[in-house]
Amino acid sequence: MLRKIINLATSSVTQLTIRTFTFFYLSYLFTLTEMGYFTLSITVATLAVNVVTFGAYNLIMEQGESEKDIQGFVRKDFLFYAVNMIVFALSFSLFHFIFKMDVPLYLSLLFLLGEMLQVVFIFIFSSYYLTIKKPEKFNHLRNVNTAIYLCVFMSFILLTDKTVSSWGGLYFLSAVLFVIYGFYYVGKGFYKYETHKVGCNPRDIGRLYINRVFKGKHYFISSVARALLTASDKLVIVWLFGYDKLGLYSLAEKAVTAFNIPVSAYLQLNEPKYYTCNRVKRLEILLSLIPVVLLYFLFIYSSYLVLGSKLFLLLGLPEKFQAPFSILSTMLLYIISVNIFNGLMHLFNGTGKIRLRINLTLLALFVFTISAYLGNKFFVGFDIVILIVMFFFTQLLVSIPFYIRYIINYVHIRKTPVRM
Repeated sequence: MLRKIINLATSSVTQLTIRTFTFFYLSYLFTLTEMGYFTLSITVATLAVNVVTFGAYNLIMEQGESEKDIQGFVRKDFLFYAVNMIVFALSFSLFHFIFKMDVPLYLSLLFLLGEMLQVVFIFIFSSYYLTIKKPEKFNHLRNVNTAIYLCVFMSFILLTDKTVSSWGGLYFLSAVLFVIYGFYYVGKGFYKYETHKVGCNPRDIGRLYINRVFKGKHYFISSVARALLTASDKLVIVWLFGYDKLGLYSLAEKAVTAFNIPVSAYLQLNEPKYYTCNRVKRLEILLSLIPVVLLYFLFIYSSYLVLGSKLFLLLGLPEKFQAPFSILSTMLLYIISVNIFNGLMHLFNGTGKIRLRINLTLLALFVFTISAYLGNKFFVGFDIVILIVMFFFTQLLVSIPFYIRYIINYVHIRKTPVRM
């Protein structure tokens, strides 16, 4: 288990280190407003992935550990993804035209489709390979994705005029190259089982689409609600403070995401177990998350307090990075709230409590949005730091009652003698 966590975390660290470096480099070249456009496009793409896949991540894990069953499901599902992606792109273009957004449509589509293609592919096959207990193959795909991204970034530095339009085109190109390689790599071992073939006539396709919508509707609502909550901090910042503040916030968030990789890998490897383990084992997995998260947070936070300001001076960061660096200490609280909340959501998915997951996520979304609105309206000194604290407490407060309940249940189960 430890080796798998280390391997998965190493792959994540490599990918995120490169992407974080490129993000900071781009912030040298682009204005904070342009970085805000880029970040907002990626945020919308994250929401779009949930619409396109329509609960596929969890439906794949529901197939159990049978590679044949999972392959049959995924192969039939690709047509569903393609139709949804086209519909979403057209809908987004119409929305962009009606509301006359500031950023050009072509640039939004380049970032949106570039992010969607990569994330949808990784999203589906991370679930596939983790479920059949082959995380090394998922690591390989992610490493290739990172290598392609790095090559494209170097091309941007050396061969282009370094404008946001050039970056948009190359970003989309990196996604296309990765998906082409991804299909080649996955396809080598993906057709060893015979599965039901889908007919090409419109009636078969329509029947498949309708059945698939009904099958994944609960997971879809749940994942969209979760994605909205995850994106709500960025959407609220754009709403209240503008694109430039979103660019500032995104710089700090990149650093927090990098710090959070080990715990994220721990969550990712444990998620498939919720679908197959018994009740006691599920509770043990969930409750083990509490000490893991708290100890890791204390380590990161104390390290930041000791080395943070020294690192800022050592790197000689320009003044435009001083603001995101100053809010980083507050944003590190996300390591606690996000992982505690995500662990609970994984348990709900694995135990079939989808409606509870949806209701809890929507409650958190409602509380955070209303709190942000009221805070901005009635509190004179309302700023991003207060918004960060609100986001932290929202996720934590809706999760704590369930953890208390599960701790009591686990203690009761352990104390109850086993009947022979």
